[in-house]
Amino acid sequence: MLLLEETGSPGALRALGFLEMDGGRFEDAAARFSQLLGTGEYTHDAFFYLGLIAERMEDYPRAMRAYARVNVGFSAIAAQARLAHLMNRLGDGEKALQHLVEFGAQNPGFRVDMMVARAELLGEMGRYPEALDLYREVLELRPADEGTGYSMAFMMESSGDLKSSIKLLRSFLRKRRTDPLALNALGYTLVANTDRLKEAGRYINEAVRLAPVNAAIIDSKGWLHFRTGEFELALEYLREAYALDNDPEIAAHLGEVLWEMGEQTAAQKLWFQALAVNPDSDALTDTMDRFGQ
Repeated sequence: MLLLEETGSPGALRALGFLEMDGGRFEDAAARFSQLLGTGEYTHDAFFYLGLIAERMEDYPRAMRAYARVNVGFSAIAAQARLAHLMNRLGDGEKALQHLVEFGAQNPGFRVDMMVARAELLGEMGRYPEALDLYREVLELRPADEGTGYSMAFMMESSGDLKSSIKLLRSFLRKRRTDPLALNALGYTLVANTDRLKEAGRYINEAVRLAPVNAAIIDSKGWLHFRTGEFELALEYLREAYALDNDPEIAAHLGEVLWEMGEQTAAQKLWFQALAVNPDSDALTDTMDRFGQ
């Protein structure tokens, strides 16, 4: 790190900013990215991460101003989606939706991505029919977009249409029989929403065989064991998944297993730590609410 600091180059400042963020030192990271802005290099990266830091520190106006400056590069999609999310969070959902429409119109290369962002936001707002219609439009424009297909299936599940969700996931699996993500998506949906655990296990176990170090798949394996009452195995797999990826949904699952095994203090500590980093996670807040936290 000392060598990086001595150079003071844009690349070094950017790398140091990432290191500070990874270590949870957000004020130090913000200082690095502010320095990076002064160099005139990686400016959109700097604004994006300054937005993330401000959002984590609950300085939403500052976060929104930073996100608004990111209009090119890969980070632009996430930045505009985060900006719209914050607009909605602060009570202006219609303005948020219109912002995404306008950004897509002004930046045609991002038009379809902004349609996806609008669908996600509509789902966040509980406007599922509109969200699903937008996903269908996206899939007509980008029929090979697997991510949008899965998002649509999960939106169907959230809207209460589990039958359509499972039907869509089965159609994906018929096209990609050896795709671990397709296997896991269907297997986890069955585990989380039905009692068809034996069928779910076939899909999840095959997914684990094909992708043994994928955190989401290992999480599904752990949740399968939890649903079948094998708590020790569930704990083993969920700890492995969380070590690979501190995803809030994995934290929710791991905490629930700990709670059911009598380790309520450990579950609470895990949940609150995860919530501090992921305050908008429905998976975490819903799980904590169920246990009175």
